[in-house]
Amino acid sequence: MLKPDQRVGILTANSDSLGERHFNAVGWSAKDVPIAVQGLQRWDEFREVFQDRKEVLDVDLVAQNMAEAAQKAGAGASGCGRHCPGVHQYAPYAHVVQAAVDLPVFDIQTLVNLMYEGTHRRPYCGDV
Repeated sequence: MLKPDQRVGILTANSDSLGERHFNAVGWSAKDVPIAVQGLQRWDEFREVFQDRKEVLDVDLVAQNMAEAAQKAGAGASGCGRHCPGVHQYAPYAHVVQAAVDLPVFDIQTLVNLMYEGTHRRPYCGDV
């Protein structure tokens, strides 16, 4: 799904804590897959809610944080061809990320749906 000059954008809670050892642990390397990692640790609302445990969530502001982070990940010499929000808390914002960057977005919900559909096939009935 990527053009030769594109990268996979990875949104994560803290980009300082995500690196090659994590990628290697799941069977790939950033040396082989071009990536752009963008952490949300510097966006105030995101950090305060998901890291500092602020009790009240401003949903619109977190959505704005996610959109800005995705756009920042895609900036630079070669843009991103898809985005992968890296934490389960991001799934409610996948549509916001997709609207901000106009790219395919894959998250934990996408993975769960893929696994479920692959293991729970229904008979084809001719209607969709």
